[in-house]
Amino acid sequence: MNRQKAKEFLFDVISIFEKYNIKYYLDYGTLLGAIRENNFIKYDTDIDIGIFKKLWVDIILMRNLVKEFIKKKIKIQSMWDNGINGNLSLKRDNIDMGILYKVKNKKEYYKYGRLGKLTYPRKNLDKLEIINFLDRKVQVPSNPESYLEYLYGKDWRIPKRRFEYNHCNNIKDMKWKLWQKNNKNKKAMKIPFIISIYVDDNLIEEYLNEKNL
Repeated sequence: MNRQKAKEFLFDVISIFEKYNIKYYLDYGTLLGAIRENNFIKYDTDIDIGIFKKLWVDIILMRNLVKEFIKKKIKIQSMWDNGINGNLSLKRDNIDMGILYKVKNKKEYYKYGRLGKLTYPRKNLDKLEIINFLDRKVQVPSNPESYLEYLYGKDWRIPKRRFEYNHCNNIKDMKWKLWQKNNKNKKAMKIPFIISIYVDDNLIEEYLNEKNL
């Protein structure tokens, strides 16, 4: 992943989120690189951002976001929503970005996906911190070191090509098994359909022509 292009991509999306008062934070490998190396991990393949609301259910907001993405030549690859949590997948310059929504309950934040039920401590996500990352202020979970330890284990500071996630439970959780059953044959919505929902006809045509869709 080209670090300079990843930086520009991340900061463009963050600027858009800040413009529309969307609360976000760096997550997973992007957070790990920011805290451990003050850069993107050189062998990372994507960018991860966490959010606290389902952007795609607010049609007016999503329409505005799509227009902003078009201006910045950011492609929406897919959106999915399993009825609990969801994901918005973006791409630019051959770099993928996942915008990840998590659900809050009395004990934790959580999401469901192909790995099972993933849980996250409220103490880290109820409040966020601001750090300086590549000469820009960005939001991260509070006490990001403890959050990274929760995700990756006590040796998270040691560079590794592959981590075993400590916060995954894909065996005992019945909601996860039900989600697997109900979503076995479902596919994420694709870009032409998404754009046709959220953007006016002229912008749709311009966007689809530009991306050869």
